[in-house]
Amino acid sequence: MKNIFIYVCSCFLCIVSVLNTNAQELSNPEKLSMPLYQGSFIGLNLAPSVESFYVPSYFSTEVSIDVSLKQKYFPIVEAGIENRKLLTSDYTYNSSGYFAKFGINYNFLKTSTLVPNNIFYIGARYAIASTTYELATQVTESYWNEQGEVSLMPTKSLATWGEIVLGVRAELFPSVLLGTSVRYGFAPSFSKSLLGYPTFIPNYGLFLPNKWLFTYSITYKLPF
Repeated sequence: MKNIFIYVCSCFLCIVSVLNTNAQELSNPEKLSMPLYQGSFIGLNLAPSVESFYVPSYFSTEVSIDVSLKQKYFPIVEAGIENRKLLTSDYTYNSSGYFAKFGINYNFLKTSTLVPNNIFYIGARYAIASTTYELATQVTESYWNEQGEVSLMPTKSLATWGEIVLGVRAELFPSVLLGTSVRYGFAPSFSKSLLGYPTFIPNYGLFLPNKWLFTYSITYKLPF
């Protein structure tokens, strides 16, 4: 709860900073004529990369690419991979897979020549993930008191879910931007298997009916 509170406060401060900077631009009574294409952006989600650094049994990376259309609409694709190992005294769970998300963001801020790349947005995502997982359990034979391992064959599963996104992205240096977003993931579904459903879904995490997700990103605006 404390971490969520800190996160919400940091998001609020980022939003206020972006809005204040945007407000410094003098308004023009005439609507600016703007070309449809306003640039492309490639980004890296820092959250899974940082977690991968200090959790040896976890590795994940996620990149994104989005396009600015009149600085209002941002079609976006996010994709990545994830490997995870969960080891307990009773069982070992291994999973690996990849994911992709397709969606769009809408920028609330007015177009500004002072900070043209700053955005405060709401968006939606359709996500799909493929994972292969396996389970090995420790079994003790009561009569002889001998212990052995029972391994279940690797199983593949395909999962989908939706996300509602609220985020902010601001230019730190020319063409270099920092951003953060909070996401509500909902309605996960998966292909059935003999093992039921996977414990973890790539990028979504622990399988739950709905959950909150967070991202911290660094983005570069491509020079074309």
